Amino acid sequence: DGRTYNSIESFLNMNTKNANEESDEIDEVTKNGKENEQKTPSNEVSPRTPSQSRPSKKIEPLLGVGQDNETKVKIVAFTDHTYAPVAKWWYQRMTDLSYTTHTLVLVDKIAVEHFTSINVNFTARNNNHDRGHEQEQTNNPDQRYYRFESQIVDEGKRRKNKVRSLWYHRILYCLRQLKAGQSLLLTDVDNIFMRHHPLAPFYNSKYDAIFALEQAFPVEIFEKQGFVLCGGMTFLKATDATVWVMEKLLAMCDTPAHPKRCDDQVELNKMLADIMIWNSTWAKDPSRLTNGMVKYGFTGVSKPEATVNMVPFHAKIWDRDFAWRGEFSNNVSCPLLENNWVAMPHTLPGDMKNILKAHHQGIYADISTEK
Repeated sequence: DGRTYNSIESFLNMNTKNANEESDEIDEVTKNGKENEQKTPSNEVSPRTPSQSRPSKKIEPLLGVGQDNETKVKIVAFTDHTYAPVAKWWYQRMTDLSYTTHTLVLVDKIAVEHFTSINVNFTARNNNHDRGHEQEQTNNPDQRYYRFESQIVDEGKRRKNKVRSLWYHRILYCLRQLKAGQSLLLTDVDNIFMRHHPLAPFYNSKYDAIFALEQAFPVEIFEKQGFVLCGGMTFLKATDATVWVMEKLLAMCDTPAHPKRCDDQVELNKMLADIMIWNSTWAKDPSRLTNGMVKYGFTGVSKPEATVNMVPFHAKIWDRDFAWRGEFSNNVSCPLLENNWVAMPHTLPGDMKNILKAHHQGIYADISTEK
């Protein structure tokens, strides 16, 4: 954005916004109004008209009727003990941005023991001083309090097995939450949120799910439809249609050849390519692509045969700048700062990776000391 920052921390802190300052608009609108352009040409007809395609029935939320729609959405990110330092940073970042429902989901026993110990010590210190959790201020990530749940995965014999078991169990966790009436914002602990954006507009919209654009993996789906979706940044509303979709996805991730293991991004894109009708013609126009990638989001609805009690699954895709998944090379294709809500990491060029390693060496030194 033309300014110089001494560190990633100072860059992020300059762009932290309080929740009360944010707009309640659903769509991402740029300051110069360019995003207000009509994105669907007049000759592109939706697969179903509103009268033909009613929204899926919401499941009564776990958090209760008294909660406003902002807190009906739980933000969840999965981590094991290896990623604990990153998870702590992510958790504090979400706190700094005034979110209140962010929760870590721990996938191995070492992580559960580690965060339990931190919380026990935190509570003991605060009890000694007769203070609540929110009253203690510290820069030490091991002296804070963390909301967490657990979803233990099968370690397997190789790291790859554990990761693919994690993806299966992440779907399983989400499905159980949705069935209980809990809507979710599913993210990764290494996703960097740039500012506060309210969650209530997602919940109040007609969409059962909102996805982020991926780059070109899985390749066969990208070549078939011109875009693919990211498995690590998704809004899921607790509706019957969403539950049906997640049940279908879970079944695809549990086969005789690969029981309770999968690459969720591959299976997610295969499934959606099979069941969805996307209004993507405008977005896929070659003149609107950036480096061959779709830049603007669009909407879709499930095919007539892929419905729950004749009610279709409604989905939306965020603009790429809003939920950024793209290259970070020489600032050529970085998102506009005023448009961006979250940025998802991608493979860095070797020179940039070496610079970052040198600048931040020691940041994750405590990884080696984890139990």
